[in-house]
Amino acid sequence: MYFTDITFVNFKNLQIENFSVGRGMYFIVGENGAGKTNFLDAVYYCGMTKSWFHHTDKEIFNYAQSYFRLKAVIQSDQSHELKGICFIYWSTTSI
Repeated sequence: MYFTDITFVNFKNLQIENFSVGRGMYFIVGENGAGKTNFLDAVYYCGMTKSWFHHTDKEIFNYAQSYFRLKAVIQSDQSHELKGICFIYWSTTSI
């Protein structure tokens, strides 16, 4: 299985980002603070339903936001079927 598309909204410093990817090897490069590790943490969250770095989902929000959303589209190796997963977390308290 592999990701074909992943979207972040208010996930750490990734405000609204959409990446289309496919099979193969990818290198993630960028300046310090650009969001490279946050991208990897979002992929981890999609697979494990928790952050690698944070114990509570409240710590994942982009600054001064009340929710985050992750959406991923996954394709199976054996079939051409696409499967989607989406996580939305709303805070009930102000940040």
